[in-house]
Amino acid sequence: MRLHQLIPALVVVATVAPASAAVSLPSVFSDHTVLQREAPIPVWGWASPGEAVTVQLGEQAAAKATTAADGTWKVALPKSAAGGPFTLVVKGANEIRVSDVLVGEVWLCSGQSNMEMVVNSSLNPQQEREAATDGQIRQFLVPKRPLSQPDVKIDAKWTVGSPATAGGFTACGYFMARELRKQLGVPVGLLHSSWGGTRIEPWTTPAGFKLVPALADISKMLEELDPTSPANREKFNAHVAATEFWIKQARAAAAGGLPVPPQPVLSGSAEPLASRKDPQQQPTTLYNGMIHALVGYGMRGAIWYQGESNHY
Repeated sequence: MRLHQLIPALVVVATVAPASAAVSLPSVFSDHTVLQREAPIPVWGWASPGEAVTVQLGEQAAAKATTAADGTWKVALPKSAAGGPFTLVVKGANEIRVSDVLVGEVWLCSGQSNMEMVVNSSLNPQQEREAATDGQIRQFLVPKRPLSQPDVKIDAKWTVGSPATAGGFTACGYFMARELRKQLGVPVGLLHSSWGGTRIEPWTTPAGFKLVPALADISKMLEELDPTSPANREKFNAHVAATEFWIKQARAAAAGGLPVPPQPVLSGSAEPLASRKDPQQQPTTLYNGMIHALVGYGMRGAIWYQGESNHY
């Protein structure tokens, strides 16, 4: 199951990374990664346009792709039972080897402070850390990063559970993972992306706001801020025309010793969402910077701990 199938408000927004001569991968495909079992395994990345790329997990048959004109490529590896460690090998003009890869259950852990709270802040933290000897529980911690537009890259890495590291795992996710390990006996990977005190709006995509008539004002604002939308172009074209007309009037007034008329003001706020006060509370900013790059990664499901920030 994939992220955009789990949360209707979250959808794929097409953005791409600059094309590069070297084959590269998102950081979610890095050493110690956990891949979802019993489902096709999507793997993607970037390379030079037209470059042939092959991807192989362990001894399975390799999957092949040709890089598109925008520098992106994507394959789907065959379904795999739980197991590992494997090596994920990606070849193009260069070769990438991702080591210690496990296949098991993958869960997105998101929301606010109740999800952000770590094992170090839970009951009996020293006892829990000392007992955290299961290296098949792993976490990918997404850094806090509000953005005005979706980004396909995240600067993060997978961490193997151990007495030295488990204290920094999401407590809610870790204790769920520990129970899953007991019941299923397979590796568990946690994609941890949370921010205490945040509302639901920053985690939602523009499409999510369109689904709720009561949120039409937010939807309209986002459309006007989207540089690719007709509403945005119409708004700014009108402002440019008004400004050009004002310049002619201002020059004529100044030349004639008359008062210069007021300069046209762009209607509505054009300030980027991530530049505003409390950017982590602005609509779409946390989806853009903390979720979008994970869309398409194979996973079993998502757990969400929202809390009280949307309580009125």
